[in-house]
Amino acid sequence: MLPMDTPYALRIDGLCFAYPGGERVVDVRELRLGRGEQMLLTGGSGSGKSTLLHQIAGLEAPAEGHVEVAGRKIHQLHGAQRDRYRGR
Repeated sequence: MLPMDTPYALRIDGLCFAYPGGERVVDVRELRLGRGEQMLLTGGSGSGKSTLLHQIAGLEAPAEGHVEVAGRKIHQLHGAQRDRYRGR
């Protein structure tokens, strides 16, 4: 459940990720999804779809930028906080 004063369910700014020795597989300059909005993520094999979802889930840290869900920056959560986030 989102706090009432949070304008976005998902907010991404300047998110970049590359695997070691590889090219960028995630490069999202800006993405905003409000309450109840949905998004379709498409692309070929190896285009970064799963990696982007891992970033949103807090499973992988971005090289640059941040992911914010319900007003909380996911990669600033540590240990048990991140575990609770993923569990919800």
